[in-house]
Amino acid sequence: MKNITLIGSMPPKNEKIITGPSTVLRLIFQHLKKTNPNTVLINLFQAGDNDYRSIGNFSFKRSLFIFYKGIEFLRIPLTRNSLVYIFVSPSNVGLIRDFMFILFASIRGNRIILHQLGNYMNFFESKSLLTRYLIKTFSKKVNKIIVEGKLVENFFIDKGFSNNFIVIPNCAPSNKKVILEKNKSSKFFRILYLSNLIPSKGYFSLLKSLLYIDKNIRSKIVFTFVGKFMDVKAEKVDGRVEKDIFFDFIKKNNLSKNIQYIESAWGKEKYDLYKNSDIFVLPTDYIYEMQPISIIEAMSCGLPIISSKKGLIPYMVEDMVNGLILEKINPKSIALKILMLIKNPELFLKMQKNNLEKYTKNYSEKAFLKNIDKLI
Repeated sequence: MKNITLIGSMPPKNEKIITGPSTVLRLIFQHLKKTNPNTVLINLFQAGDNDYRSIGNFSFKRSLFIFYKGIEFLRIPLTRNSLVYIFVSPSNVGLIRDFMFILFASIRGNRIILHQLGNYMNFFESKSLLTRYLIKTFSKKVNKIIVEGKLVENFFIDKGFSNNFIVIPNCAPSNKKVILEKNKSSKFFRILYLSNLIPSKGYFSLLKSLLYIDKNIRSKIVFTFVGKFMDVKAEKVDGRVEKDIFFDFIKKNNLSKNIQYIESAWGKEKYDLYKNSDIFVLPTDYIYEMQPISIIEAMSCGLPIISSKKGLIPYMVEDMVNGLILEKINPKSIALKILMLIKNPELFLKMQKNNLEKYTKNYSEKAFLKNIDKLI
């Protein structure tokens, strides 16, 4: 039986951090641990790291922590039939980290798989010619690179990368107890946003959209925001400041009855939120957005989806088929899309059915793990 080493960041649930890569890593680790007891995890999550590091900011402590993790990896007994599975990170420290583990694994003669989540295309384009050359060079040392869609594979092949890519879309657990409801116009409408609260993900535009909805209709609407306010240097924001602005806006505009905020939700608690919601909204323009797992989770629960043209989202959400695509990300546009679904129960029901079918065909956990098993 082969030795498998997974390398990535998997926060414990009590850290209240929701990320796509950690969700996928947790799923793969739990699955492989059941089928192969020789599976180990080099967990790159650093407890308390958010106290002194932000997205897009360099940290000496973080770099030192990663170096020690490299030593931990080298101490794993070397076997003939071994695999190293690395979740790559679109960040500067992450790039150095990935180079280090690829180099160590190639020296040890390990088979190497990279799993690329998020918009690595934008990250690659933002780098210098030397850095791009290094990324290409190191990518040739690996056996396979998992990407989320054909769009990503074609991009990197056009940039001169080796053709060692494989497309495996993200997934989410199935939810069989989904009740399709037609007459939603007569009931409370619950709108769910579930992602980190980063300004470019559009959460504040969604909040402001309430002001563009007639008060009589607004009285029947509840927005639930689930996620942590993040410190993001690339966007020059401080999570604590943005959190204050968010709640000040709610208070100033008397929206407290319309808003529910939850910092984190996992497992059954998270899926209960999806099941008890009517529409999922993610009006994102986040630079590293690609194939949001939250959209797949919403899809698995039959929620019509309102989102943007970012990354692979237009391949996931077909306008007027299983959701609505925002041409412009602003409060008025979001409000109009929400009202369209509230006022059109036939369209609402159609999108519910189409999302359940699309999920089963393309994004089920079973299909995803089957593809991972084939690759490993």
